[in-house]
Amino acid sequence: MCRFHYPKLPSQHTIITRPPEDIERIAYWLQLRASLVTAVSEEIEKTNSDKDSTKTLDDILEACGIKEELYHKVLAITNSSSKIIMKRAMSDLWTNNYNPDILRSWRGNMDIQYITDVYACIVYIVSYACKAENSMSEMLQEVVKENSNDDLRTQMKKVAATFLNHQEISAQEAAYRLLSLYLNKNVTESCVC
Repeated sequence: MCRFHYPKLPSQHTIITRPPEDIERIAYWLQLRASLVTAVSEEIEKTNSDKDSTKTLDDILEACGIKEELYHKVLAITNSSSKIIMKRAMSDLWTNNYNPDILRSWRGNMDIQYITDVYACIVYIVSYACKAENSMSEMLQEVVKENSNDDLRTQMKKVAATFLNHQEISAQEAAYRLLSLYLNKNVTESCVC
């Protein structure tokens, strides 16, 4: 199972997920959703193994014995914050959400998602900005512990060296550093008046 939940589920409609209206039967609806999604995912997996398959969502649902109306109804159920399930054809199950206008400018990977919960947005931004800091913090604490008998100046040098030598960087930055290229360059334009 992919941790990013690929292949994505096909849908003939864009859906905003919400908790079921019948709160007393939430366990039933969530269990029904899980079983239908599992059945559809397994059928998609069989279809993916057949390279020449041209199955549609209707074919998948028919093979699973699921009515389209019920499938879309259970896709819209969640017990957590709302999400958007994009309209997605069978040929797009492995494609990230993207914006064609941004893609023409960016020309790189993107996974655009709608913001449905302010708190979840903040948590995502903070965790993204700090994702490498946990391991670095633990490593620096270990260096301080190992060198606790050294004088403060020596400790600081070792902590700084550890930070510089173990900092996570992107592949692009690594290539620039290995090739001794400028990471940034101050360019002053001279004006001939």
